Amino acid sequence: ARSDLRRITTLYGHDANIFSLIVDEKFVYSGSGEIWWGGPGSPRPPEFESAVRVWDKKDWNCVQVLKGHSDNVNALGVDKSYVYSASDDGTVKVYSKSDWTEIVTVDSGVGRIIDLTHDDDYVYFGCADGNIRYIHKTDLID
Repeated sequence: ARSDLRRITTLYGHDANIFSLIVDEKFVYSGSGEIWWGGPGSPRPPEFESAVRVWDKKDWNCVQVLKGHSDNVNALGVDKSYVYSASDDGTVKVYSKSDWTEIVTVDSGVGRIIDLTHDDDYVYFGCADGNIRYIHKTDLID
């Protein structure tokens, strides 16, 4: 097994744990949060980070920080037009890749969202209540 770690490069920027990573042709996306902050309902420290960072693969610089979640960003999805993020705050957020603005927030109504994936038609999210929920992409973007 090769153990030469001299080739590993680091992208610096998050002030918290990275819980999710995904890539497309141009960017690397990373979602962050805190493991130990007191738990749901506890007051959060002012420096609590729950953000999605967008890293340009050309020069490896962080080109955007997508904020909006109030708790850990557990999962990310990306397609040709949008970035999808799922959080312990019980929401899925959709951001436009053209200008990095938040398009819509979907509240699961059941608490924490642990994972997220998508296909051409739907966004699926796995919730802490043990159920999978899904929504048609046209219902998100209309």
